[in-house]
Parts: sequence; structure tokens; C-alpha cells
Amino acid sequence: MKSHFKTKFKRFFNSLIERKQNLSREAKIRIFQVLVIIGISLFLQNSLYIPKYLEPMTDSIDQTALKIDHTSVSPIETEEANYEQIESPEQPLKVTVKSTFKVPENLRRKVDFWKQIYGVYSSEYGIIHDSKEVDLIYAIVDFTPITRSKLHPFTKEHRVNALIKREKEKVITFLKNLKKGNKKVNPKLLSANDKRIYDYFKTLKSKHKYDDAIENMRFQLGQKDFIEKAFYYSGFYLEEMEKIFLSANLPIELTRIPFVESSFNIMARSRVGASGIWQIMPSTGKKLMPNRFVDYRNDPIKATEFAATFLKFNHKVLKNWPLAITAYNHGPTSMLKISRKYQTNDLSELIRKAFGTKAFGFASTNFYTCFLAILEVEKNQKEYFPNLSKGSPKMITKVNLKKPMTFKNLVKVFDFDVKKLESYNPHLTTVAKNSNIPIPKGTILYFPSSANSPEMASAALEAKSPL
Repeated sequence: MKSHFKTKFKRFFNSLIERKQNLSREAKIRIFQVLVIIGISLFLQNSLYIPKYLEPMTDSIDQTALKIDHTSVSPIETEEANYEQIESPEQPLKVTVKSTFKVPENLRRKVDFWKQIYGVYSSEYGIIHDSKEVDLIYAIVDFTPITRSKLHPFTKEHRVNALIKREKEKVITFLKNLKKGNKKVNPKLLSANDKRIYDYFKTLKSKHKYDDAIENMRFQLGQKDFIEKAFYYSGFYLEEMEKIFLSANLPIELTRIPFVESSFNIMARSRVGASGIWQIMPSTGKKLMPNRFVDYRNDPIKATEFAATFLKFNHKVLKNWPLAITAYNHGPTSMLKISRKYQTNDLSELIRKAFGTKAFGFASTNFYTCFLAILEVEKNQKEYFPNLSKGSPKMITKVNLKKPMTFKNLVKVFDFDVKKLESYNPHLTTVAKNSNIPIPKGTILYFPSSANSPEMASAALEAKSPL
């Protein structure tokens, strides 16, 4: 993104200089500074800045393995995998609608860890833990003295990152001392937390256990506040989403995947290109991106219809829901290859055998356990969120645009309320909003039903249709 803006302004600046050869060096510098300021302003208008320490995702993606870095939208981000264009299976699946997702005993500890992330710790706390044995927690980091201060957001971010680094270094030093058998490590004088870690490693027989632990160390930001908001926003859409999955003869529990993918944030965008509450990749959702004005991946209802088709396809190929759900993150082709390579369709076995390989990274190995954790948190939501409130289902009127119309004229239909227009139509792209080129005929638009019947909405569009 930055290189794109840099190149664009460099070209513009060079063309300006070619026309004005008689400009002084000082004047050229002034012009360049003004252009840079304008560019930054335009960039910020189209990008919502969120300090890194407040973002839900705490890991950046390196191909298929997640490394320590905290900048994105979800604790589990879509891994780059071999996604193919999905077509609906010819034969409908016979799936029991009332199917339940029980937690396998060998995944219980992982699920319990993610329940803490979703239901106990807010984004003002972080956990330093092992990426393989996720419930092996080394330290819980409290950011509240920083996040609740009056410091500038950039300063807060810097101090939070510095604190995380210091805490990780403390853990590394402790593990190195254990490895050396340092006399300073007296079990009788250790804190309760350090004694727990000491006792854990004492039971392991691997010669490389401490080096492996240092290599596998990971930081995870708490998600409780994000999930609480997700429960509120999910109230707008879940009723309709469940109807879509019921009509497709799919378990309605699958509609909770967006909690893991995006925290039900309709504006969620990932660094690898996934978008919307279902975090659909461009390569997978080409049919949802008919032109540069519309991206239906960001339409919660259209995206849900697509996700239902995708998940049904995954189940047809992989034969069970743990693999099918994991494949939503990892890709059905890659999931099938891993299953065949290790000759098992048991997800627990695949996690044990393939974890840490390029083919099966942190995101994929934890996606299903995150999903199960969300189901349990929702089931016990009064325990985790005693004051929880949920949004009411959005009553909307769906209208197909009969004539091309610019965004400016469309805003008039919404009584010049841009935010309202965007909240009902998050699938309209930045190009549609910022250009004077009309939005194409046939584009789906949504209106509040309480204010507009289909006839009234159509009439309003007709009245504002002149370009």
C-alpha cells in the first residue's frame, strides 16, 4: 500500500517538475511536501487506523505458519492455501440440522485456552504461551496502566510492544536458566507460576525441550471485549443467517464461524485480502466481486449464502465437520492433501502429526478449537457476559438498482446520511464511494424496511437517478 502511494506521487511529482524546469530547488521541495501531506490525508480517509495493540489478531502470516507480530482483525486469520472456485455439489448432503459439536477429550485443553481468550481476558491483557501446547501459559501481561493512560495512541502502542518484549525476554531467560541447570533456580524459592512451569518441563524427556519452548513461544491478545461486541452485532444478522443454513440442510452452529473469523465486524479486512464477516479470500469469492464498485463478500447475507455453499462442498470432499470447518480456513484441497499424506481423517491426529509444518500452521491447527470455544462461550454467555445486550435483527428492503446511479445521488435517498447508507450497504467499494462514475444497473441495495417499502425505495431511486 505504502509503495503504491510512493510510486504514484513520485510519477506525479516528476511530471510536474518536467513542466516547470525553472522552479527553484526550495520550491520543488515545498511542492513535494504538500503532495505527501495530501497523499497521507487521502490514505487515512480510506483506512481506519487502529493501534496494533488494540487489534484482535496478534499474529502476522508467513505463508502457512503464524509468527509473533500483532496486526490484523482476528485471532485466527485465513492462511494462504489452494482455494479453488467452488461450485455447489450436485447432490444435496443429508446433514442432521440439529447436529452438535462435542469437544473431543484430546482437544479439551486447547478449547479451554481459547475460552479464556474469548471470555476472560479483554484486549487490555495478553498471554505469552506455547504455540504447540497452547494452554502452557508462561505469563499474563497487564496493559491497563498504559491503555488507560492519557498518552497518545502511538505512544501507547510503542510502550505496549516494549512491555511484551520485556516479558518475553524474562520467560526466555528463565527457560535458559532451567536448561543450564542454573543454581539460581531454586524450586523452593520460585513463585507459584514459575514453579508450575518448572514442574511441567521436569516431566518432559526431550533433550531439546527448552530450545523448542523458546522457538514456540507466542503472544496472544485477549478478545473478550471484541467478542462481546460481536454478540451485539451478530444480533443484526444471525436470524437470517440461520435460515440460510437451515434451508441448505446445514448445522446452524456453523453460522458462528464469523465470531472466529472477524468478530462479526462487517468492515473486517485482512492483510492477505480476506474480507467481510466470513473473511472470504478474493480467489475463492470471485463470483462475489462482479465489478470494481461492488464486493458482496462484505454483504453479510450474500456472503453467508456463499459460505454455506463452500462449507457444504468441504463436507462433501472431507466427510466430517472438523476437517470441513478447518478447511474453511486452510482450503479444502490442502486439507485433503494433508489428510491423505498422514492417512487419517481425524483432526486431532493431524494436529499432532503435522503441526508446525509448512502445510499446517498455527491458524489452521487452532481454527476448529476456536470454533468449539465460541460455541461454549455462547452457551454460557451469562457467565462470561452478565450484562450482554444483542442487536435486534435488521429489517431491510432489498432493491435491485434499475438505472446506474452515482454514490452522491444514492446518499440523497438516505437523506444525506452517509454512515447509514454504508451500514446497510457495506458491499459498496471505495471506488463506488469516491468516484463520480455511476454504480452499475442491477446492483443490490438495502434499505431500512421501516422507512421504505420496496415500492417506496424503488420510487426514491427513480427520483434520484439522474447522473
